[in-house]
Amino acid sequence: MTKYSTSVSYAGWPNVDTRDAIIGMYGLTRDYMKENGVVFSVFYEELSYRKITELKAMDGGQLASNIGGMMGLFIGASLLTLLEVWEYLWQRLKGFLRKFWRPNVVQTSN
Repeated sequence: MTKYSTSVSYAGWPNVDTRDAIIGMYGLTRDYMKENGVVFSVFYEELSYRKITELKAMDGGQLASNIGGMMGLFIGASLLTLLEVWEYLWQRLKGFLRKFWRPNVVQTSN
């Protein structure tokens, strides 16, 4: 990307040094030069440039390592969650079965 800034400056022309040389060279009058003459100069404000480069945040090996680490974390968390749900359901089932399948206790009276 090339970016240019613009600015304008004004000065009286012709100045004392160039007036005499131009009057003698072209045979023009001072008033004619003042009304019709223009000097246009283009110049660089700064002689420097900026180079912007983009770099990869990570290469292929780092990306694969990050993906593998995240997959391990999520799979491990999922397995733990499944085991905890299984344990909860198992405990509830055991409690339910204990409630309805009590062995018949025979009471004897003397």
